Amino acid sequence: MSSSTSDHKTKASIELKVIVVGAGIGGLAAAYALRCAGHNVTIVDKKFGRPQLKSQGVSHSPPNMTKILCKWGMDVLMEGEAQTYNSLVMRKGQLGDLIGIMHFDKDFLHDLCANYMVVRVQKLEDILLSMIREEGVNVLSATVTDMQSSPDDATIMLDDGKSMSADLMICADGYDSKFKSVVTGVEDDEDQLTPPKSHLLFSWTLPMDVIRQDKVLQYNTDPAQWQVWQVWNGPGYIFHLNAPAGEKYLSMTMSADYNREIHPGDEVWENRTLDYWGIDVNAYEPRIKTLLSLTKYVTSRALISRPPLEDLVCENSRIALVGDAAHPMLFGSNHHLGLSFEDAETLRCLFSRIRHPDQISNFLAAFEEIRLPRNAYLVEFDRQFHLNMKVDNGPQRDQLHAVLSQGMAHGDWDHMDEGSFRAVWGEELNTYTYDASEQVDDWFTKWGTMMSKNSEDAKDAPKTPSSIPGLHRVSISQFDHP
Repeated sequence: MSSSTSDHKTKASIELKVIVVGAGIGGLAAAYALRCAGHNVTIVDKKFGRPQLKSQGVSHSPPNMTKILCKWGMDVLMEGEAQTYNSLVMRKGQLGDLIGIMHFDKDFLHDLCANYMVVRVQKLEDILLSMIREEGVNVLSATVTDMQSSPDDATIMLDDGKSMSADLMICADGYDSKFKSVVTGVEDDEDQLTPPKSHLLFSWTLPMDVIRQDKVLQYNTDPAQWQVWQVWNGPGYIFHLNAPAGEKYLSMTMSADYNREIHPGDEVWENRTLDYWGIDVNAYEPRIKTLLSLTKYVTSRALISRPPLEDLVCENSRIALVGDAAHPMLFGSNHHLGLSFEDAETLRCLFSRIRHPDQISNFLAAFEEIRLPRNAYLVEFDRQFHLNMKVDNGPQRDQLHAVLSQGMAHGDWDHMDEGSFRAVWGEELNTYTYDASEQVDDWFTKWGTMMSKNSEDAKDAPKTPSSIPGLHRVSISQFDHP
């Protein structure tokens, strides 16, 4: 897919002061998007200028995300760092038996409007950081200790006692967001899922030279396998394997149910041994067992599943949640990064149109109305997907494999039983056709006339979302499939 960057730097007629808290991919993408929209953006994170653990993982760039990468010109920058899917191979986790193969030919990808890719997470973050610096985003290394809002602005307190205020605050401080409660009013959401579910997340790489020396793994050295995303689903775990762009390293991610106590520090990404987590490698299919046995350390963390949020914007309409803070889901899931880029593109498309500061509350209400149902739906969709894929051995797992096998029968789009395929994968495929900029355009088609009318006399315009009929705090129960 070729780049289309002619319109993604459309500037607003005014310049807002924006602070983005958090420099993960969600924060970096939001900072870049709002800078492209013409605003004065500062991104604050304690990690700037300090040694950080580098991610070894790869993640998905589904078509809805790939479209944004292309629009921003990142597809060119990602050459050699992103790999277009050729096929998906699914295997049974305990024996390694084949469930099915799906080849992604041109007709299949054409229906999705963009490529489905695998991207190296660290490279994606490095490119975004380079882009925000090139665009003139201010970068500040500091620890945020507090965040507050008023009807007129939002303020953060720093660990050196100083404070910073902005017209608009973007909170992107990750899955374990420290400041999410400032927006939602909920101090601890872990208890909202019954029963709460704990997970382990692993990410690691192995040199292909090491793999070539092992008879169990030699099949993975076939270059034809390098552009294939392989998935094993077993009782209590999902395992992903890929060698993006024919690299010399095999990349693997794994999520597994975790039934032990989570200790302080366990919910931080660090290099740890499998023994630390009490992992029994003998419980896995021989190839997975070998891949785990060949590595000394895995980049890993524990986490507890979190429910979908019911608010993305604070009561004073000055702070918005984006990234993992807005849509907490497991690392490596199909939608994990895509939603963060959708957040950023939605902000860009909205705030490139702003004409007066008094419109901030309305535009943030629009952001919430557009993003909340999408986020809530996919967080729950992803949670149910993992529950199904990790089901214990028994009739339910046998039925799962039978359904997956039927949905992937024949292996290519031309010979596929489309009815069977869409019965299994149709709901997920529908999520890939989402276009963030089109969603904003549709919103303005409906409400743009009212926005223009309000902006003509902005000083007298109400500073609440209700200043536009139909704009209100949405309830996720109002929505089915967004």
